Amino acid sequence: AAAERLRFIKRAQSFGLSLDEISALLRMRPESPANCRNVLQILDRKVEELSKQIAEMKRFHRQLSQYRDRCRQAMDEGAPCPVIAEVSR
Repeated sequence: AAAERLRFIKRAQSFGLSLDEISALLRMRPESPANCRNVLQILDRKVEELSKQIAEMKRFHRQLSQYRDRCRQAMDEGAPCPVIAEVSR
C-alpha cells in the first residue's frame, strides 16, 4: 500500500499537481459523492491552469521563432544580431 501511494504521489506531481492538492486527494474516500465533486473542482482548476500555460507557451514559441528569423536575416546581411541588441537594452 505504501509503494502504491508513493507511485500515486510521484505520478500526480509529474502531472503538475501540487503537494497540497495531492494531500487533499489522499485524504478523500472514494465512497463519498461529495469527494468526487471535490476532485472535479481540483481537476477543473488544473485544466484551466494548463490551458493558460499552453497559451503562454504558444506565444513564447511564436516570439522565439520570430527571433530566429531575425537572426538568420541578420546573418545573411552581415548585420549585428538584432536579438542581442534588443535584449541588452
